[in-house]
Order: sequence, then C-alpha cells, then structure tokens
Amino acid sequence: MNNFLVVLVAAFLSGMGVGSGGFYLLYLTDVVGVAQYTAQGANLVFFTVATLAASFVSLRGGRLRGDRLIPLLFFGVIGTLGGTLLTRLLPPESARMGLGLLLTAAGLSTLRTLLLEVSRKRAKKGISPREIP
Repeated sequence: MNNFLVVLVAAFLSGMGVGSGGFYLLYLTDVVGVAQYTAQGANLVFFTVATLAASFVSLRGGRLRGDRLIPLLFFGVIGTLGGTLLTRLLPPESARMGLGLLLTAAGLSTLRTLLLEVSRKRAKKGISPREIP
C-alpha cells in the first residue's frame, strides 16, 4: 500500500511539472532497497507512461504539434538505447554517480533559468536587483 501511495504522489507531482522521477528513484533505491539499475528501469517506465499521457493531452490542447512529436520520439528512442548500452559498459557505482551528476546539472540549469526569468521580470518593472519585493 505504501508503494502505491508513493507512486501516486510521484505521478501527481509529475503532472504538476515537478521532477518526481528523481523522488521516485530515491525512494526505490534508499527506502525500498531496489538495485540502481532496476530502479532506473522502473523509473524509465514511469516516466514513459507520464510522458505519453502528457503528450496526448498537449496534442489535444494544441500545445504540441504532431510534426514536432516525431523527431522528439525518434531522438528519445535513440537516447534511451544509447544510455542502455552505456550503462551496460559502466560499473553500477559509475552509473549511480553519473545519474547524480545529471540530476544536479538539470536542477542547476532549471534554477538558473528561473533566476534569469525573475531578474528579467524585475527589470521590466524597474525594480532594482537589491530591493526586496
């Protein structure tokens, strides 16, 4: 029952745009004790289902064009196959460290984008970067 609730919360967070795949991966490896590769595989299935659902909703809502979906799917499959081959060559600890670095880089990139957006909005309103809103 706990696993179901965790997956439900992760799915809810994913639908809101939060990086719930990372939470789910941490839960599987650190709480449940699943091996890293098995957890990454389960996370990939989770992410694939969430992405398909989001793509369908975005297509119906007109926020995603069908002609852009094909290249995304193609390169997504190529990247998945390449990543799978790469993980077979690496020892599990290297894959774990690489995943951690990738998640850290993605988080820092998102934080940078957010800070730049806030800075642009403040500049547009004429607020000094040193002023507290």
